[in-house]
Amino acid sequence: MAALNGTENEKAFISEELYEKLSAVSGKLEKGDILVTGGGSVGKPYIVPNNEPLYTKDADLLWVKNNEKLVPYFIYTFFFSPAFSDYLNSVSHVGTIAHYTITQLEETPITLPCVSEQQKIGDYFRNIDSLITLHQRKQKNRSQE
Repeated sequence: MAALNGTENEKAFISEELYEKLSAVSGKLEKGDILVTGGGSVGKPYIVPNNEPLYTKDADLLWVKNNEKLVPYFIYTFFFSPAFSDYLNSVSHVGTIAHYTITQLEETPITLPCVSEQQKIGDYFRNIDSLITLHQRKQKNRSQE
């Protein structure tokens, strides 16, 4: 099952046999890995939420493998920062469709504090995002009354 912005897409799937065969070559996406769009709407992150089978073949989707030195939500929020936006604008190939490549991703300057600080920063931004979502829901409910 594939997901986009938390919305499941049951139309996009492969058999478990094919998944195992392809994953043996490319590796398996795991909880805490981060996917980043590399074509079109470049630089949009997605945190892999669990270890359920998830496979992508899109060449314009970049994979940041979590090596336990990264706190996923810290890296996720980095992709929304002005520093990343400025970097992306300076390196992405713009033609008909913008591109952000694996080489550019590898060269992206990310200042990484120690894991415990990443966790605190990531938790802080996750809490802010949750509050924003809560307030948006309240506003939506008020406007429907």
